[in-house]
Amino acid sequence: MSFFKETEYKVVSVSDMLNHPNFEELSKKSDEEGLYRILWDMGIDIHNKKELEYSYCQHRSDVTKKVVHCGRWVGALRKDDEWKRIMYMIRGY
Repeated sequence: MSFFKETEYKVVSVSDMLNHPNFEELSKKSDEEGLYRILWDMGIDIHNKKELEYSYCQHRSDVTKKVVHCGRWVGALRKDDEWKRIMYMIRGY
């Protein structure tokens, strides 16, 4: 029996980030605040930065389901109550 809880991960494609409603505004910020806000909105726990990783590779977009070749972020999945409510409304669980 393991005493460590497994971390669930969320993958966010840069191609999906471009469609974020506030992408243009948030991408103009000079620090990482805009990037982190978009990742947070898309389901990555930005408070757990040691679990955050960027890579450039071929992958499937979570939004369009198309195969793309661009950057992607992988990080710990948000577990807060707001995110749980959003997932319940979207997916019904």
